[in-house]
Amino acid sequence: MPPADNMFKITNDNYAYYKKIAEVVWRFQFKSIPSGFINENNLPLDVLSRWEQKNMPLAKSGLKAGLIDSLCLLNDAPEEYLEKLNNELLESGLPGLALLMTEITEVPAKVLQKGKIRSIQEWYVVKEMLDKTDSPLTATERLKLELLFFDFERQKHR
Repeated sequence: MPPADNMFKITNDNYAYYKKIAEVVWRFQFKSIPSGFINENNLPLDVLSRWEQKNMPLAKSGLKAGLIDSLCLLNDAPEEYLEKLNNELLESGLPGLALLMTEITEVPAKVLQKGKIRSIQEWYVVKEMLDKTDSPLTATERLKLELLFFDFERQKHR
């Protein structure tokens, strides 16, 4: 099943699919962290499993946010790292990084087209894009996104 439109819209029907994607991504990302720096009780999959038992809407929201966050972090990853992760996804019968990242890389253009940031996930992706000094944004796009970014923040703090 390819990623749903609307930036990983996670439902009861596709939850297991997205959890499998997250599992492959998170296990891959945590492989490179020395064990002394990891609190074994707070690994993303363990937290997600506890949330599933208590509050499934929270688990769906956490899965979506965690997956988007993890994929955004890959923007600055070395090519070899991305290739290895891509291979692990494909070997698990999941979509490759190019397809998964498309959902994220299209967010700024969608936000500009709508003229509004509509969710915290969009806000986060726009923030990541604005923080990158080497982003492909034009000066005009950057300015418009900054205005939309601050407008969203202002609306959330009312």
